Amino acid sequence: MRAIWAALLMVVAAVLAVGAVAGFGVDRLARTAEPARQIAGPLADDPRLRDALAAELSARLLEQVPDRAEIPAVVAPLLERAASEAVSTALAEPDFRGAWLETVDLTRERYVARLEAVGAGDLPGGAGSSATAALELRPLAVLGHARLQEAADRFGLGPLVEPLGDRLDISVELGVPDPADVAPETLAGAVRLSAQWGWWAVASAVAALASLLLADARGRWWVLTLGGTVVAVLGGAALALASRAASGAAASGAADPGDGAGRIEALVGHTLMEGLATQAVPLAWWTLVAGCAVAATGVALRVLRRPAATR
Repeated sequence: MRAIWAALLMVVAAVLAVGAVAGFGVDRLARTAEPARQIAGPLADDPRLRDALAAELSARLLEQVPDRAEIPAVVAPLLERAASEAVSTALAEPDFRGAWLETVDLTRERYVARLEAVGAGDLPGGAGSSATAALELRPLAVLGHARLQEAADRFGLGPLVEPLGDRLDISVELGVPDPADVAPETLAGAVRLSAQWGWWAVASAVAALASLLLADARGRWWVLTLGGTVVAVLGGAALALASRAASGAAASGAADPGDGAGRIEALVGHTLMEGLATQAVPLAWWTLVAGCAVAATGVALRVLRRPAATR
């Protein structure tokens, strides 16, 4: 009976250990800046994205101009030209990279906040806007507005664009992750539970220690081997799924439907999904390796004990 309880405790410890590793990965993605920056940061060097951002930002800034319909026909083209030139200039400056990273940070923070609201029942799940990420363009809009203000002042149009400073919360829906593939409630639950990954690790260690203490001295080797095997199997399954997702995302490529919001959605959405899958591969790989190492240690204990038992 002790052997059965020892085996059950070790299986629980193995599952908790894998859960702790997964929770660590999700928590790091959701609550720290570096992973998202590693995934989306290189897009700052993609000229296709810069062109799409320039077109989208200039159009969206002009939409925010108060009483735009009342602007004289002779002035409207000057304002459009000023917006186009100002945004293009802003996105070509060295400050663009920093503003892009701020955009990535704000996108992550607001999406995680939306998921937390879904988990708390404050926002609906399903296929609504709460289910997918939106690229938050405010940092880029602030940069573009500053240059637009300078250009508008030169054309004598400064008073028209000055009020835009309070209307720069611009975003583009990315359509990922697809609610048909992963329910928002599932993502919200994963984000919520991931914050407890440290406690999962502690519980795993306690369960493993209790298992080894409960098992008799001659049976500890197979209990250890069992735990390592469970970890290795779960890690291998996670590695297969992550590798398949990364390969599928890479093979699908990024569709490029025109300019503006469509191109932004295609480029950024594709990059995010491929990057998230790629980030999961190393964690799954090391989980597999750790499980194999623990299982091998158990087998080694058995082999080392055999000569002593023979004597």
